Amino acid sequence: TIVNRPGSVLNALALAGIVILAAEPAELFQPGFQLSFATVAGLLIFHEPMRELLFGRFLRIRGLRVYRDDQRVRRWLAHSGTDAAINAVTIALLAWLISAPLAAYHFDMVSPLGAPLTLAIAPLVTASLVLGYLGLATAWAPNLSHALISAGGSVADAMARVVEAAGSLPGPAIELRPVGVAWVLAAYAAVVLVIHYR
Repeated sequence: TIVNRPGSVLNALALAGIVILAAEPAELFQPGFQLSFATVAGLLIFHEPMRELLFGRFLRIRGLRVYRDDQRVRRWLAHSGTDAAINAVTIALLAWLISAPLAAYHFDMVSPLGAPLTLAIAPLVTASLVLGYLGLATAWAPNLSHALISAGGSVADAMARVVEAAGSLPGPAIELRPVGVAWVLAAYAAVVLVIHYR
């Protein structure tokens, strides 16, 4: 940043992995480490291609629309609102596609509701994090900090109730026979080929 050179989020992700593995090499074989780093790397690498695959035609048509000066609000909604929705759907589906093979390998199950549930709880996750960080930032005002952190805890409790309610829906998880490494690699190869081909 100081010398105005472009940054690389993949390098930052790799550095984070190196630091964690230098401190605890056995983490490489833990499901949490693998799911976290595979999902984040997948989102960084495939977000734009996946967005184009799912919504490319819509985005090209939208770019042809012309709005008059008195339609600023409509234009803002058509662009900002749909961009937020498109990104949310793309991220939820891509995160599910990337994490599903590893979840099948480690836990012998796959959740078809993963992507929709991610979309459902995303506002609650965001609200909980924002309130928690605001609570930390306002530690100099203990009453305000406590109120913000308590509100964040309430939002987190609501999120837990949503997840529990999703567990009562039909088919929240499909149990599988043990999945080998070859199947996991084949699943990732298929995702890469489909996105690359399109």
